[in-house]
Amino acid sequence: MANNDYITTDCKLTVSKNTAKLDEEIFLYKNDRNIKLLIEIVDNKYRYKSDDLSNLLVKYKASYAQVKWYKNAEVKKEFPIQATDDGKVVFVIEGQLIDEDTELGDYDLQLRLLNESQESIRSLPIIKGAVHILKPLFEEGDIATVNSAVADVSMLSLDGDAIDTYNSDGTYNQTNWGNGDVISSAKLNKLEKVAKDNVDKVNKMPAKSIVEGGKIYLAKEDGTKLDSGTELPAGGTGTSYDDTEIKSDINTIKTDLGTEELTTTAKDIKGAVNEVTAQYKEIAKQIGDETLQTTAQDLKGAINEVFQNASNGKDLIAQAITGKGINATSNDSWQELATKISQILGSTVKINSLSKLSDCKFKLISSTSDTSYNSTTETGKNYNDDSWDNISIPHDWSIYNSFNSSSPSGYEGGYLDGGDAWYRFKLKTAKLEGQKVYIYFDGIYMESDVYINGTKVKDNKWYNPFYVEITDYLQYDNNDTLAVFVRNQQPSSRWYSGSGIIRNAYLVSANDVEIGINDIKITTPTLETDVKTNIANTKIDIKINSTAAKTVNLVNEIYFNNSLVKSNTKEITLSIGSNSVTDTIQINNPTLWDEYSGNLYTLKTYVKEGEVIYHSSETKYGYRYFKFDKDTGFWLNGKNLKLRGVCMHHDLGCLGAEVNKSAIERQIDLLIDMGVNAIRITHNPGSSEFLNVCAEKGILTIEEMFDCWTCAKKSNDFARYYNSHAKEVIDNTINRDKNNPSIIMWSIGNEIIRTSSSYDSATATGFVQNMINWIKAIDNERMVTMGDDTPTNSISQDCMQLLDVIGVNYGSSSEYSSVKTAIPNKSIYGSETTSALSSRGVYARDNTNKQCSSFDDDKVNWGEYASIELKKHMTDINYLAGMFVWTGFDYIGEPTPFNKYPTKSSYFGIYDTCGFPKDIMYMYQSRWTNNPMVHILPHWDWTDGNIKVWLYSNCYKVGLFLNGKSLGEKLQTGIGNKYQFEYSVTYTKGTLVANGYNQSGDIVAQDIIYTSQGTPTTVKLSTDKTNVNIGSDDLVFITCDIVDKNGVIVPTANNKITFTVEGGTIVGTDNGDATCVEKYRINIKSAFNGKVLCVVKHNGVRGNMIIKANGDNLSEKSITVVKGDKTTLTQKTKQSFIDATKPTIYDYPGTVKNYTITNNLTNCINSNVSTTIKENGNYLATITANINYKLGNVTVTMGGVDITSTSYSNGVITINSVTGNIVITANATATSSFTPVHGNGTSRISLYDGEFDGNSKEIYCEIDLATCKNVNEVIFSAGNDIANWAGCNMHMYYDQASKELQINFTDDKGAFARSVIALNDFNLNIRLNKNGLYVNDDLVTGYAGNKVGAYASYMSNFAKLKSIQIGAKQGHNLSNATYNNLIIRNITE
Repeated sequence: MANNDYITTDCKLTVSKNTAKLDEEIFLYKNDRNIKLLIEIVDNKYRYKSDDLSNLLVKYKASYAQVKWYKNAEVKKEFPIQATDDGKVVFVIEGQLIDEDTELGDYDLQLRLLNESQESIRSLPIIKGAVHILKPLFEEGDIATVNSAVADVSMLSLDGDAIDTYNSDGTYNQTNWGNGDVISSAKLNKLEKVAKDNVDKVNKMPAKSIVEGGKIYLAKEDGTKLDSGTELPAGGTGTSYDDTEIKSDINTIKTDLGTEELTTTAKDIKGAVNEVTAQYKEIAKQIGDETLQTTAQDLKGAINEVFQNASNGKDLIAQAITGKGINATSNDSWQELATKISQILGSTVKINSLSKLSDCKFKLISSTSDTSYNSTTETGKNYNDDSWDNISIPHDWSIYNSFNSSSPSGYEGGYLDGGDAWYRFKLKTAKLEGQKVYIYFDGIYMESDVYINGTKVKDNKWYNPFYVEITDYLQYDNNDTLAVFVRNQQPSSRWYSGSGIIRNAYLVSANDVEIGINDIKITTPTLETDVKTNIANTKIDIKINSTAAKTVNLVNEIYFNNSLVKSNTKEITLSIGSNSVTDTIQINNPTLWDEYSGNLYTLKTYVKEGEVIYHSSETKYGYRYFKFDKDTGFWLNGKNLKLRGVCMHHDLGCLGAEVNKSAIERQIDLLIDMGVNAIRITHNPGSSEFLNVCAEKGILTIEEMFDCWTCAKKSNDFARYYNSHAKEVIDNTINRDKNNPSIIMWSIGNEIIRTSSSYDSATATGFVQNMINWIKAIDNERMVTMGDDTPTNSISQDCMQLLDVIGVNYGSSSEYSSVKTAIPNKSIYGSETTSALSSRGVYARDNTNKQCSSFDDDKVNWGEYASIELKKHMTDINYLAGMFVWTGFDYIGEPTPFNKYPTKSSYFGIYDTCGFPKDIMYMYQSRWTNNPMVHILPHWDWTDGNIKVWLYSNCYKVGLFLNGKSLGEKLQTGIGNKYQFEYSVTYTKGTLVANGYNQSGDIVAQDIIYTSQGTPTTVKLSTDKTNVNIGSDDLVFITCDIVDKNGVIVPTANNKITFTVEGGTIVGTDNGDATCVEKYRINIKSAFNGKVLCVVKHNGVRGNMIIKANGDNLSEKSITVVKGDKTTLTQKTKQSFIDATKPTIYDYPGTVKNYTITNNLTNCINSNVSTTIKENGNYLATITANINYKLGNVTVTMGGVDITSTSYSNGVITINSVTGNIVITANATATSSFTPVHGNGTSRISLYDGEFDGNSKEIYCEIDLATCKNVNEVIFSAGNDIANWAGCNMHMYYDQASKELQINFTDDKGAFARSVIALNDFNLNIRLNKNGLYVNDDLVTGYAGNKVGAYASYMSNFAKLKSIQIGAKQGHNLSNATYNNLIIRNITE
């Protein structure tokens, strides 16, 4: 490759005031080179204009530019000044620019613009983190092991690079392409051989050629023929090899190699061959659909890119090869893998393909549909869409809008506009020529027209999946254009629908032998019998289309947990057209799909002819059997099971209608936590992702088709299209989902009869029967149902007679009874129930602020309280199969009961739009789960009064505590009629603790709530994921709690929070407030009752994603999520239980009362020296008699009331919650006299070691010194650490010879003060208290030492003593004195 050949990449830089942003970040690998980046610089102010105002190079007349890279604010790379190229800045990566490990990392980028004289004009703002240099997985020494495997993986584009095929002497210069080159060796060697043969042939012709009998022969100079001759074309001269014949030979080369028509002049053989050769240097496939971006010279770079996200590169290659129809494993040698790759690139495999569409161009034409708009110029292949927005699908344009109080969508549509819009995609089709090609959409809302290269090929009118073959409309040049026009003419829906290509779309290819889209059906009709002998007969029905009669092998392989279970190969003879084939495979010991156990099997299907594979696909399914019984309800796998269900609309809160699997998984996990086992998808077909997640997690589903038939509920709803499109909706939906084990019923409508007054019985039943027939033609195993809210209506009951299972919306007990009597042979369930209302954190209906109560006391007039409906469906009426509560989550639109701006989302949800639980969730959890739980409501931030406190719990017994005081226990048998344990509590700030107990009295669940300080100081962030897979579309959900200085949520906080993220993007924010009309897709959101949600998306780069939140005088906090190879959910921590009688009780300055503590004590002391205590505080004290005294009567009063019997026992006083002044009265009577203690001079003496109130008590001791014998005997010590020279201690030494008493005081820092006293006799009386030391009734003074202040320090510390040690424990000469008395008593002076 010549030195001036580069891989060229274009990107766009948008400059806005003091910021600049690349449309995509730059990713390079160590050792990359020969890469040219062309940067167009756009002024954000004019970015939608097509004139030169938008181009800053033109605007500033910049002829040159320079690029610099910064790292940690230091210039690391300074590129040479380069001339601009066609209005773009140029910089080149070449040579050894990035070849050291020290150069890895992230760089900031800055551009400088210069004029013709290379004088600086303007420096653009620095672009943070624009360039990333990554470490490749493979280094120089690794290449040899993989060359043979990857030589055929890729070819890279070298614009204008022609191979020099001639030597100077005119002979052909054949190049032997080796494995060290990125260009495919298999293809190039084939090219070289063909090119050499033809060129040699042409080169020899001028020397000698012989024309005989209409053929031209190559010959030696002597006339010897060298070949068998070539037929001359008709019209040739017959005497010379002219331009016509030359061009014919060149086109033969073209035919051999599959290239496009050559444009080189026929005489220029060298040019023609080079042109053919150059065409093989276009970007090739990596086995899959992605293209490499590494320089053609650098095979190592190509390898690294192929493997960069693989933990095991061999596995990755093997999986990719298998996905293309040739079986491969990681046990294959590299040479074997290389051979199989060559087969793929050599077109020996005719495999089908599936490519997800993502990036496209978008333009909103109008936010209110203009029915006169009929432009199709946007559909053209060459239409200029440069000014359109770059977006990716799934995409809901309405969710990006501001709320519009005048929106035609109205309150039911959430005041978010729809309108008209275009999407344009460039399709990668070159590799698909010769195959059948389809476009598949999983769902568009609402009306859509699909165009290929300007030709309309399909329309659709509802949420359903649909597809269309586009083979004949493509030009296979990788520039084929898919244009989709979408119209949401509002009002079109009774709930928020979203607008646009809201679900995924795919480019699908097939071959001349084809299994059509969704043409594999898996059933297990004998499973109920089979499982009794531990087998499962799997029936596989397949439709195969063929363009020719041929014999092929049909291979079906069944896998479970990635292990092969059973396979079968069946030889079949195909006729032209459609062929129906049935295969049956019996497996042993099937693992059943069950409630919460999404045990999915995978059927891998191949259609093969020899080594040619025409079709390869995977189909997920599960083994389960179920039935509905008229008397006992629903049965799954032989087990009677109540359907604990919710209804669900499809929006995902702040994501709108844009499908995202991780967001759906989060919703389903929350519902499972609540005890839900079934979902009714209302009132339209669900997305593939939603249904797949339900299958994976073991959730039962009812999939619904329509909200209306031919009678409209909204002026622009589907009723306009029912007659023309209903069958396609059903056919496509049932075909897509027929193998999904989660689906147990198909619902054909919702509340149709009431809203279709023009229907008589014949009309209504005609519709029902037609839809049943359409469904049963595809799936005759599942039941057909619908939701009806007029169950006693005769027309409704006529329709019910045709259904498999009867669904009743908001049925009363009498209505259920009526249906049961009229149609006794059918199973019945509550298809839509409850419609209770609540707002998270609100505890009374507030019509002014448009909020609903959370005490299960708010509902619509057609609904019922949650607990009442739950009891009716789950307990009272045994034959009901279950219930589906309206709704699992709040949804955008239908803000009943208020139904006026600014209310824009519903109040029906058990969770709010953020996924934060409302209190009613815990009611369902207490009835639908067995895991011990208890929940307190409401919050505990009030002012005064008696507060109604409810506990929801599934425990045997519960108990409630306020500030450590029990408020009583309640048994499950005494639960309230709304499944609540109810208390009336006089409000006091502090801590509420609820305990749940089992029958043994053990605490098995606990909930704690605190009174907040009222003023928030910061935020607390938590995440649903600790790690996120950068190869996925997984989103991360950040919960932001507004907390006070103690970390307690302030339950009424509404601070505005600003979120930022490093290493990702903020997708949206939400707070769950139905009245909040702040935009969803922004980074700022006001809290609602102390909480906010932020949803973020990774940027596809390994590292950390750091999310920060702050605002409204709140200190900033952050949380980190690791970006890597896998997604890891945050694990719940096991709850540890506190002692409910000793909870943390925070201070509440300025609002809490102080009560006094009075001690009336005689010959005894109180260990608790406090004289005051705060309201609701916990008081604990021990009353101890003085030495030689015995404790007598003790009484305790609080607020003038005697509480001795509940607060005092065996000397210990315990008051859990202080509500008045405390008075303690106690006395002690003398016992026998102190027993004298005699020192023996060899043992240390301990006189007392225990509690002591240094503030109110003193020590009195009588000592006889006559028995002392030695110099400096230690005769008395008192303090808190008398065994060591530390702490607060006093020691006395007596010298028997001099009759002197030495006194040493030490403070807590080791300093000492000393005094010496001469004694007159052997009698020594000591009295020590906080006022000083008295010897024989005289206060000792005159201290000296290394710190005279140690005496004062000792006295200060002495007053604080709570316990004391008294004896003789320090010194070398131990006491021989006699101790006649020791008393601890009240201070006498």
